[in-house]
Amino acid sequence: MGLVEAIHPSLGTIEYKQPRVKLVFIGGSLLFFAAVFMVCALASYVIKTYRNLRSREKVFWNLAVVRALYGVFCTVMGSWAIWWDEVRKEKGFMTSFNSRYVHYSYKVAIQDVAHATTPTGFVTIYVTVGFFLFETIASTTSDLVFGKFNPLLNAHHFVSLLVGYFIVRTCVITFDLDDTTTPRPGNKNRYTASAIPALTRLLVVLQN
Repeated sequence: MGLVEAIHPSLGTIEYKQPRVKLVFIGGSLLFFAAVFMVCALASYVIKTYRNLRSREKVFWNLAVVRALYGVFCTVMGSWAIWWDEVRKEKGFMTSFNSRYVHYSYKVAIQDVAHATTPTGFVTIYVTVGFFLFETIASTTSDLVFGKFNPLLNAHHFVSLLVGYFIVRTCVITFDLDDTTTPRPGNKNRYTASAIPALTRLLVVLQN
């Protein structure tokens, strides 16, 4: 069972490829991170160190809290994919000490979350896009208000947002994996994919 289905079974029945669903999850995550930013800004006024900061430093303080929350989210999703995801259980641990299979089981689970092949993967991707959309808006607004522009920071946010948008628009991947317990020459694990973007195809090749 995926993580989102464990939270509520109805989340496993949503058609995550529909544009309206994408907008709801991305927009919802954007609003959620914005709300966390505002709550942090209000709650932090009880801390003397925060009150003594300059306005721009307060913005970065609040952004750090939002980033920490997103980091916890990614840690939970990644840990679930590696140790508890049923895809790993079905395709992964084989009764063999061959390191190829041990490594391969982890690769299946991680690719599932990274490329959105289950509800848990879709939610992870959409929340990530919402987070970087919030980061881009927050950092750009901060630069405009305070008259300081950090090109590397903004480039990082814009590239992350564009890659996330690219994956959401084009990445619909399924994996057809041979369930073999003994490696044989010429019998390789097969990847069947539809609408694989060039970037994703390159990553799959590099990981083999």
